[in-house]
Amino acid sequence: MQDNATASGACAPHLLETPMPSSTNQILIGCPLRLWRHSGPFARLVVVICLLLTVHAYLPTLRADFVAQDQWRAFRYSTLPGSGPARAAQCMDSVAGFYLFTGRPLVWLGECAEHAAVARIDDFAPLRPLALALVLISVLVVGAALSMLPGGFPTGVAAAAALATAPGFSFMYMQSLTAAMVLVSLALAAASQASLCRAMPEANAPGQLRQVRVGTALALFLASCLMYPAWAFCVLPLCFAEFCLVPARPLRRRLLRLAVQLAFFFIAAMLYYVLGTLAAWATTAVLGSMPAGEAYQLSMRLDAATLAQRATDAARQLVMAPPLSFDLPAGALPAFLIPPALILARTTRRQTGLGAPGTAALGAGTWLLGCILLLGSLSPWLFSRMEPLYTRHTLAAALFFCVGAASLPGLLLPPRLAHADKLAPLLTLLALTLPAALSQHALSRLETQVSGAEIAFLRKELGQWLDAKGWETTRRVLVVLPSAQRPREAEAWLEGSPRAGENAVLASSQNPVSIPWMLKAVLRERTDHPLGADVLMIPCDDSALCADMVATRTRHVALSIVGPDAPMARCPVSNAFVIDFRLLTQRPGTRTGQGQELEDMHK
Repeated sequence: MQDNATASGACAPHLLETPMPSSTNQILIGCPLRLWRHSGPFARLVVVICLLLTVHAYLPTLRADFVAQDQWRAFRYSTLPGSGPARAAQCMDSVAGFYLFTGRPLVWLGECAEHAAVARIDDFAPLRPLALALVLISVLVVGAALSMLPGGFPTGVAAAAALATAPGFSFMYMQSLTAAMVLVSLALAAASQASLCRAMPEANAPGQLRQVRVGTALALFLASCLMYPAWAFCVLPLCFAEFCLVPARPLRRRLLRLAVQLAFFFIAAMLYYVLGTLAAWATTAVLGSMPAGEAYQLSMRLDAATLAQRATDAARQLVMAPPLSFDLPAGALPAFLIPPALILARTTRRQTGLGAPGTAALGAGTWLLGCILLLGSLSPWLFSRMEPLYTRHTLAAALFFCVGAASLPGLLLPPRLAHADKLAPLLTLLALTLPAALSQHALSRLETQVSGAEIAFLRKELGQWLDAKGWETTRRVLVVLPSAQRPREAEAWLEGSPRAGENAVLASSQNPVSIPWMLKAVLRERTDHPLGADVLMIPCDDSALCADMVATRTRHVALSIVGPDAPMARCPVSNAFVIDFRLLTQRPGTRTGQGQELEDMHK
């Protein structure tokens, strides 16, 4: 049966009658294409539906002008837009050292490309299809790496499409090209693990070709780490899936392959750490100072008590937080590691005649191993100095969940059931991918509405100041930060659910440093003012003395930024124009375009 041809996974050598090309480009693209050619009409239909569901999940982002949190950095250079090449050069000067210091020297490429193309807020929209194309490529590559799942390649693509709705994944997609290299890092990690699988002795490849594949796997994994280490560790759930789900392989050989893969990626991770540490040291030496705070420094915490506390906090979050875009009961993530463990135990029992106690012990031990690898997939955060564990650090954990959920049909369906190879991807599509895509569609719409409400509010408020020629009459602008991370209507719609993660939040609530960039973006939309040319807007943070000196002794405008509970917010200084973002979070019914849509959505 043709649809069953891919059931043994992307690493199975008998699926590929000709050797896989060894170049990086051919590994990334050739493997899904070859699996596609080996698939029947039904499998191809499932793959196409999964890709369409992924597009549907993010369709609202293609229809609206909005700016995600990190994208505001595109406006940090000057009030006047300048030229694209000039913005790209400024971007490289400002971020290259920072990312080199933090161990991510390749991640800035997409950000600087976006900054070169974006001069106004509406310039982001034409770039979002490029980010969505990277999402679709990642789904295919990860799906190919997961084709050892019951049902083969289409089930793998269905699981990968569900992964694309994880809060951490959607956060990166929302940043568009700013996070393009992060999206690429996932595909590189999946291709690295697949290349290593095909270098194993079972591949029956010539020794020189196996060496090339090992070198390719190392290069791809290092490149993934140099983009975003947290996503490079998605190789761990892929190793666990290959260990549990590839059929017709003795347990001893499974254990040997898993040990080899884990040792390989451990050594590769240590090599990355050594190279990254040397690069960070060199960057500090050249610049004469640290280009970022200690929290961003590429250095490991090895204090046992600190590691134990961080591991406990991470385990608690993994148990409580939903891994995908829809709500799940607490404990769903570790519970869904049980199906692949039971499949391995059942397969081993059939191969060896293992008794019931031994089978139960093997299943329990495999589940415990999965839990250990699950926690180990957070190593880039566990050993770092970053304090909060964000959803973008837990994508590997979400991939563990997708592996477990997509393997459940293989556990429940009788092996001799007719068309079981078609039922497995169909059930995964209906029970996992479809609800995840529908839920993410609503969250994508919420993201655009929250950002749209914030932009509309800022345009309205700053427009009043510009209409009154405030740079002449009111040369103090006071910005009060919001008192919550989302508008009240958005919080009411979510009903306390954590499924949105760090998405659909007001950018002004997450990073106060972006306030001047937001003002510059709005100022660029109007030409009836001298801001950026003859008159500058001088950031004074919360310093009243700075604001007084700028307003009274210069011809420029003082910009003060204070928290929602600051004394200056409760009693604003005289002769200051106040932009109070608390109005978005403290009262319903913001009558500013997208804000009205938020209220209607809640109703």
